[in-house]
Amino acid sequence: MSIQIGKRDWSTWSQFFASSGAILIFVSWVLQNYFQQESQAKIRHLELSQQLIMMEELNQNQWLTLYTTERLSQSPRTEIINVSALQSYLHALNLLTWSAGRLEEDAEKASELIQKKRDLTSRAQQLFIENNTSELTASLNSIVQMGNALGPTLIDNANQAFQTARERETHVSRLFLLSYILGSGAIAIGFSLTKITSRKNIATSRDARGR
Repeated sequence: MSIQIGKRDWSTWSQFFASSGAILIFVSWVLQNYFQQESQAKIRHLELSQQLIMMEELNQNQWLTLYTTERLSQSPRTEIINVSALQSYLHALNLLTWSAGRLEEDAEKASELIQKKRDLTSRAQQLFIENNTSELTASLNSIVQMGNALGPTLIDNANQAFQTARERETHVSRLFLLSYILGSGAIAIGFSLTKITSRKNIATSRDARGR
C-alpha cells in the first residue's frame, strides 16, 4: 500500500512540474514575441523621430540664418527674404508637429495635429504666392517664439518617454529570461521525476513477478 502511494506521489509531481514548465515557457514566448517586441518598436520609433527632428532643426536653423542675414543686409532682397522666411517657417512647423506628435497616443488628437499642420502650411504657402512679406515675417516670428516656449517641455516629455520605454523593455526582458529559465528547469525536473517513476514501476513489477 505504501509503495502505491509513493508511485502516485512521484507521478503527480512529475505532471505538476511538466505542466508548470510548459505554462512558463508559453509565458516567456508571449513576453518575447509581443511585449518585448512592442517595447523595442516604441524605442525604435522614438529614436527615428529624434533623428528626423535633429535634421529638421538643422534645416530650420540654416534657413533662419539666411533670413536674418538677408534682413540685416544693406540691400535686402525681398525674394530671398520671402523664400527663407517660408522655408524656415515650414521647417519650424514640422519640428513642432513632430516633437508633439511622436508622443501623442490619442489617434484623434494626432489627426487633429496633422490637419492643423496642413492648414498652416497652406496658409504660409499662400502668403508666399501673394508676396506678403509682412505676414510671412509675422508668422515666422510667431512660430519661433512658440518653439522657444514649448521646446523645453517637449524635450523633457521625450526624455521621459525614452526612459519609460527603456525601463519597460528591460523589465520585460528580465521577466522573459526568468520565466524561460524557470520553465526549462521545471520541465527538466518533471522529466527526471517521470524517469524515476518509470524505474520505480519497473522495480515494482519485477518484485511482483519475483513473489
